[in-house]
Amino acid sequence: MVQLSDLNLATMTQAFSENREAIQLYLSNPEMFAEDTDSVKDASILGMAIGIFIFVYLLVFIVFAWSLYALIRYWSHIPNWAKVVSILFLFVFPLFSLVLVYGTMDIDDDIYIRVSPKKKSSSKSPRK
Repeated sequence: MVQLSDLNLATMTQAFSENREAIQLYLSNPEMFAEDTDSVKDASILGMAIGIFIFVYLLVFIVFAWSLYALIRYWSHIPNWAKVVSILFLFVFPLFSLVLVYGTMDIDDDIYIRVSPKKKSSSKSPRK
């Protein structure tokens, strides 16, 4: 059974490196794992099938990268306490860090609106 505490980047990277041969075997021949044999039934990482583990690991890594990008991109637009908490939770629970960054951003800043300066119209006003 998968526990939520196992779904962090550090634990999943450690499990990935410990089971690298099984993952490479799965990626090279996934049909072998579709068979119903005893050796294949025991092939799991952190209580997940290997294919599910690869998908969840990629998902956790993408959320981590997105959280890191958002934290760097909006660093000057979030309060100091949110910076500290986001850094602490970045490796443990990156989704919380992502929600915290986007939730505490100062919306009054012009980070979303990219308004180009108005061009002077070259049309002449009609004469009377």
